[in-house]
Amino acid sequence: MISLLTKEYKFIGTDNGRVLQCTQNGDFLARLFSFRFIATNSSLLKKKNKVYALAHFDTLIAASGYGGEIILQDYLKRNEKKTIYHSKVTVSALCFINATTLVSANYDGEVFISHTKKTFFKKFITTKTDIHKLLYIAHLQIVLVASKDNYLTMIDIQDGKIDHKFLFFTHGIVKDIRLCQQELHILFTNNKKLSISFTTLEKKLQEFHDDFQQKLNSGYITKRYTKESLLYTNTQTLTIPQEFFDAYEKNNFTLCYELIDRYSLADHEIVTLLEKHYRYKIKECEEFAQYGDAKKLIQTLNNLLMIQTRLAKTGDLLRLSFLKQITLFEEKASYDKTQNLIYSYIDLFGYDLEIAKAIHHFEQKSNISIAIFSHQQDRVSRTLWCSYFHHTH
Repeated sequence: MISLLTKEYKFIGTDNGRVLQCTQNGDFLARLFSFRFIATNSSLLKKKNKVYALAHFDTLIAASGYGGEIILQDYLKRNEKKTIYHSKVTVSALCFINATTLVSANYDGEVFISHTKKTFFKKFITTKTDIHKLLYIAHLQIVLVASKDNYLTMIDIQDGKIDHKFLFFTHGIVKDIRLCQQELHILFTNNKKLSISFTTLEKKLQEFHDDFQQKLNSGYITKRYTKESLLYTNTQTLTIPQEFFDAYEKNNFTLCYELIDRYSLADHEIVTLLEKHYRYKIKECEEFAQYGDAKKLIQTLNNLLMIQTRLAKTGDLLRLSFLKQITLFEEKASYDKTQNLIYSYIDLFGYDLEIAKAIHHFEQKSNISIAIFSHQQDRVSRTLWCSYFHHTH
């Protein structure tokens, strides 16, 4: 199991291929997505089905699974999921440069810099194997690549150049690299530590560029070189449809958000304002869900409850509120209420992994059996709840 702690959440990649969103202290919020299950013998089960790497940027989460698969998703909107394949070799490290640029590295030492919304990517072949860390230093626009050896490789995002042995160490094998204020901290497997200032890194980078230019001028580098920025951005100018402004003027915010998602609208004052409001409401509702208060959650979302492009996120919150209330009833030994709520959950959300765990725990504690006649039939669409709440809201 691996985890990634951000300013707001904790993300967990499990050994059976699931990516979970939790509070910072580890309380479950949502199961974001799962990698496909690979049938294999028991000795390889953990290796082939686990999540290998996690990375995040703003509301984006990226995860890698066995065989080179990378999945990206916006965990706030939960309205789209993208899969990236660059090779069949398992991706062992990930990092975001910005919302549209993702860096990935695999066990064969290949590094890919990809556009998250398009098919553009650039491949670098390093002298490394088993890459375990990618670190982006924003003001230098470089990515440092670490593996179980005694040097760091550098990729210049602005120029598209690579220095295979940018930093070489006599201290031992690199275990981890991190940024701390104005320094790069390197931790070695023998527990030695080394700090390198940004000033030193800047000088080292300038030396590399000077040396590269000298070799280019002298003809030592015969391969044609073209300066290539790998900072991908959305270059197209998006036109905000008049329909959006009409919806906004009429306070039809449900339609506003659906149009934002349908046309990938961004960088407009009204869009920014609406997205900030949505994020605030979701944070509020996550707290209500953790207290098992579905009623307060629904009242708070109000006209944002039925945004068609974001139903997965709303469903996550509602499911969590039911699960928490089930636990609260069970703790009070209110077993009749617990049973009724379990059946209500299945009616609304179907039979899933989370309710299966809740049922198992309830049956063990209460010695009462929950009658589930056909799990296969109970596995319904995860937006089944909409039909009920649409009529009652």
